[in-house]
Amino acid sequence: MSVTRITSPLMTGASLLLIFGSILLAACSALGIGPSSTPTPTAAPEAESAAAVNAEGQIVPHHYANLSTEVSGQVTEILFHEGEQVQSGAVILRLGDREQYQADLAAAELELLSAQQALEELQKNAGLELAQARQSLALANQERSIIFDEFENLSKPVPQADLDQAYASVIMAEKRLQKAGEDLEKMEKRYKNKNNILWQFLNKKQFKDLLEQMRRARLSVESRYYDVLERYNDLKNHPDEIDLAKATADLGLVDARIADIKGDIALLEKGPDPDKVASAEARRKAAQVALEAAHLALTNSEIVAPFSGQIAELTITEGEWVQANQPVIVLADLNQWEVETDDLTELDVPDVRLGQIVTVRLDALPELELKGKVGAIKDLSEEKRGDVTYTVTILLDQVDPRLRWGMTVSVDFGE
Repeated sequence: MSVTRITSPLMTGASLLLIFGSILLAACSALGIGPSSTPTPTAAPEAESAAAVNAEGQIVPHHYANLSTEVSGQVTEILFHEGEQVQSGAVILRLGDREQYQADLAAAELELLSAQQALEELQKNAGLELAQARQSLALANQERSIIFDEFENLSKPVPQADLDQAYASVIMAEKRLQKAGEDLEKMEKRYKNKNNILWQFLNKKQFKDLLEQMRRARLSVESRYYDVLERYNDLKNHPDEIDLAKATADLGLVDARIADIKGDIALLEKGPDPDKVASAEARRKAAQVALEAAHLALTNSEIVAPFSGQIAELTITEGEWVQANQPVIVLADLNQWEVETDDLTELDVPDVRLGQIVTVRLDALPELELKGKVGAIKDLSEEKRGDVTYTVTILLDQVDPRLRWGMTVSVDFGE
């Protein structure tokens, strides 16, 4: 822009005064008169902005895994091949004789079931034995009551009332005998009828034992019947010392038997035999361990897909021998890609943050530019190419069907 200056006499005089004042002020400054001069501060140069961070990386699947077997063995079956898609949980490869593994597993399952049933049988049998013991006690008490009555009758003169009672006892014993016979007959019919409900609670041996016990009980009642009948016949005559001695002995025997039964009941009320329970429990635990081992053997002989994806690489064929933990399959989910770079040094990584938007350019596809964001920054450093570096993962927001595993990219982290 140009400026036009206009001069007048008044302005000329003022100008002269201004010039004269300036000369005078300069002279005073030279002689040290007047305020000291203060230098004008110089503005510091602005700091240079931080340079953008750039790095090289590679395209990798978001989810991939190297798969191997837990044990060594010969490959007998490959169910999927390179390039094929598999679903999560699908068996890809098997080792060894699968039929033998399955047979061992089935045998282990059967043994565990048998051991569990044996343990349950102990508990069930303990309850049945306790019920049988209580029934035996009731029968023994009934028997004792009869014997005691006979003993008392023989210990004193026999009045007419006792004779009548003896006769009544004969009638009662006869009814008991009839009842025992009917009960036994019913139980025998139940035994022959395999559809009877008792077969759900008793096995064949237990049923036979119960029948045998009822037969013995019936014989006992029958015996008592004849004893009562004989007693009545004796009372009609005269009691003698032999009969009294016999009654005394019978009473002692039944008392001893009752004491034994009560002892058995006391033990049975505590539950099954502890030694038998411990043995059955040990068998069950051993069967459980065998089952787990058989299942593990079957599992370890297979490679199962841990996720759905594509078999990117298969380095084994049927008939080959594979070593334990030797990677033979690469499984990858190629539907989602990401970038991995280990090109960020300790000087670069402080300028990178999680969620930071980045630009990705591919060497093989220079016209393609993809956006993404920082998904992970590895905390542990590595020494590569003489530098301390950190691995950073970039999650791509976009995909392209031309992307391939291992493609080289340039990552611009911006400013």
